[in-house]
Amino acid sequence: MATKKKLETPGVTSDEQTTAQDNLANIENKAKDINEAIARNQAIIADDKALPDEKEQAQIKLDALLETQAMINSAVEDARTALDAIKAQAQLKAATARNTDLTAVNINKQTANTIEADNVRLTERGYVVDAPKGAK
Repeated sequence: MATKKKLETPGVTSDEQTTAQDNLANIENKAKDINEAIARNQAIIADDKALPDEKEQAQIKLDALLETQAMINSAVEDARTALDAIKAQAQLKAATARNTDLTAVNINKQTANTIEADNVRLTERGYVVDAPKGAK
């Protein structure tokens, strides 16, 4: 039995891109939680009223949290790189649909590159190919 392949329309956010964006958001939320935990433990260490045992436990937790923070920051960078690659791939697919050459596009550069071709329009959601006016 043949499997159906989902047809992706250029300019529409793909499932892969949505998943990558969700993963990035989840990792960034975890980074915020880690930062809050670091701040709490630093406050315990700096507190003159805290017992020596509490300060020692806070220091142990702080050391572990700082190592975790470094790993999460690395994961955030990896997730952003993956998302940029997915976006670049979608952009190239949209350009290929109209034989538009985007080989000179640098995805790491923060510039706007407008695709100009017949029946290709930029909407608030992205490029739309062969869509009637008013299409979302």
